[in-house]
Amino acid sequence: MKFYNALLLLYPKSFRQEYGDDMRDMFRARLETSTGALAFLGVWFGALRDVAQNALLTHLDILGQDLKFTLRTLLRTPGFTLTAVVVAALGIAATTAAFSVTDRVLFRELPFFESEKLVSLYQAEPGYSRFEPSPSHFRDWKQMNTVFEDMGAYATTSMNLNGAGEPLRVNGAWVSSNMLDVLRVAPQVGRLFTPEEDMDGAPGAVILSYGLWLEAFGGTAAAVGKDIRLDDQNYTVVGVMPRTFSFPNRGVRFWTPFRFGPGHFEDRTNHYLGIVGRLKPGVSLEGARAGMKLVNERLKATYPKENDLTLAFLRDQTPYQARVLLVALFGAALCVLLIACTNLASLLIARSLQRRRELAVRTAIGAGRERLVRQLVTESVVLAFCGGALGIALAHGATPLLAQLAPTNLPLADIAAIDARILAFAALMTLATGIGFGLVPA
Repeated sequence: MKFYNALLLLYPKSFRQEYGDDMRDMFRARLETSTGALAFLGVWFGALRDVAQNALLTHLDILGQDLKFTLRTLLRTPGFTLTAVVVAALGIAATTAAFSVTDRVLFRELPFFESEKLVSLYQAEPGYSRFEPSPSHFRDWKQMNTVFEDMGAYATTSMNLNGAGEPLRVNGAWVSSNMLDVLRVAPQVGRLFTPEEDMDGAPGAVILSYGLWLEAFGGTAAAVGKDIRLDDQNYTVVGVMPRTFSFPNRGVRFWTPFRFGPGHFEDRTNHYLGIVGRLKPGVSLEGARAGMKLVNERLKATYPKENDLTLAFLRDQTPYQARVLLVALFGAALCVLLIACTNLASLLIARSLQRRRELAVRTAIGAGRERLVRQLVTESVVLAFCGGALGIALAHGATPLLAQLAPTNLPLADIAAIDARILAFAALMTLATGIGFGLVPA
């Protein structure tokens, strides 16, 4: 019977007080009349099934009653209801918007296949551990390394786009022909670059971003194969990247091959490249550092003035100052939520004091403390979820503003998007607000 008594705890307290003794007597009678092990197990199985089903239905029935009463009560006091909803909405909006930006910049993986294997390679100048390599370094590191599947190079640029409507000044990137292959990305329309298009003297080829494709060509697939003019050179559109793709930063709107020639490799002090490598299976970042250290020592034997090199995950290129700013922003948003919740609790306490007569009457006609607390918490949760819905709408408008605080050097196409993960966080904050600060006045 001890286990059955524990099962009855699944029912509301008021239900147990009214029907608990009868249910125990009925269960005890079934046990006494059961003969054999199978009958005994059948009684217990039936009890478990009945308690699980009926307890849930009982809670839902009480919840339905509480919701109906809550709606009637809140509609009778529109001023209080509107104030409480707005207070909750402001706190949840601030926290959701700040979390959206902080989460995408600091915690999420980059939107590339196995992005944890992508590593940036730098030269280490005295006093500066991350210095852009030269094309000569890219050529030598790519040929001599044993720890990367492949390496790609890039450099940002800005050009005048002609031949697709009104002239535009657009930001783009020079990339080695294999750079997009290193990232394991595929175009939405068309194809990626071929090694022949990266050779000195090859005809110009260009891949457009999704946004530029829409702006310049209206999103038509017929854009592939057309010629455009970047500055004073002709380029053929060979592909269009997906809307979610952005590299090396979210301002880049086209990509075109470097078309390396002998002149690119004459000066090892011409530092302007970004280099990204994809680790071989089973190679860690420390293993890659050890392998590239050997490569660097071999290069120093030929080039005595060669500097050291340093490696870091592509994900970790967010500046320290930006990290501190985003963490501080999220902390400030949590403080705003705390202030909002405190004000909400104060409003609910003041409202409860005004309802002392109503609560006294309900107590006098048999409502227990558990039933009253449940009703008051239901009211606070309803207010919180109404505020949460409004807060998510406000966060959707505020997130693009906060996204401007995020560093622009990350390959994230849309920092301001509100997705399922952000909505789940907002729902959790809303529930915590409703329950946590509804219990105080209750």
